[in-house]
Amino acid sequence: MLAGVGVLGKAIADQRSIPEPPLTATAPTPEAPSSTIPSASASGTTKEKTASPTPSPTETGLTRSAATRVDIPAIGVDSVLNRTGLASDGTIAVPQPGPQFNTPAWYTGSPAPGQLGPSVLIGHVDGIDTGPAVFFKIGSLKQGQDVKVTRQDGKVVTFSIYRVQRYPKDHFPTLAVYGNTDDSELRLITCGGKLNPYTQHYEDNIVVFAKMKSVSQA
Repeated sequence: MLAGVGVLGKAIADQRSIPEPPLTATAPTPEAPSSTIPSASASGTTKEKTASPTPSPTETGLTRSAATRVDIPAIGVDSVLNRTGLASDGTIAVPQPGPQFNTPAWYTGSPAPGQLGPSVLIGHVDGIDTGPAVFFKIGSLKQGQDVKVTRQDGKVVTFSIYRVQRYPKDHFPTLAVYGNTDDSELRLITCGGKLNPYTQHYEDNIVVFAKMKSVSQA
């Protein structure tokens, strides 16, 4: 399973080539962990753990407001956002097959976009019957490209991408993805890498790292 967010891709029959960066075995140096973050086990599943308190979100000037839409112009993504929390096994619940499968979700256990810390969005890479999904192309994103997230209060937070990496699921960089940061940041997460012929799931995760660039009104 995907460390932190469950299974975000189950390979389609002809296994289309997923745009993705090279595999990275070493995670970037993390900040101190947030107060409650999913932590990876050897099997790739995650459980909550308690750590140091998260800094006050008012340091960024924005109060908490749910993420409602994501716009990634470079890859043609413009989608509403659902909300998701933790599943019963402690992993982040992912969109299930059905009408919501192709809609990405904001993990409500993470900061809201524009608050201090990493706001986390998850989305499927593809589906067996549906083909490429909403986050199929995030591995092709480049440093300096923008991701815009609209909040329920009408604020639009623009983030600038600074890193796109792929990690083995059994070496998912939990603290680098979910840990505290000095700024308001964003994470986009999906699956990638090789198809496991036994589980029919991808073996890696693609993670996009971005920092807040500006705030505007919708």
